[in-house]
Amino acid sequence: ADAVKRISTALSPVEGSFNPDLYGAALRKSFLLSVDMAHAVHPNFASKHEKGHGPKMNAGVVVKTNQNQRYATNGITGFLTREITRKAGTVPLQEFVV
Repeated sequence: ADAVKRISTALSPVEGSFNPDLYGAALRKSFLLSVDMAHAVHPNFASKHEKGHGPKMNAGVVVKTNQNQRYATNGITGFLTREITRKAGTVPLQEFVV
């Protein structure tokens, strides 16, 4: 929230002044991604993964999902991530289901 406060202050029409309306709007229109790493398939243990379902090295953003909710991905965050990468057009996306 502190970073959003600094950014909204910098974008305020009056230079250097805090604008609570701009700050509140920025918070309401924001969302947070829980981002970590997806481990690629180790060539010596490829049999531990389903064929075609292992993340590939340097092949783009990985959206990890699990029906037991072991990851933070849900329908909303997964959709938003897919849409951001689709609209960017330059960011490949990989789906990894565990």
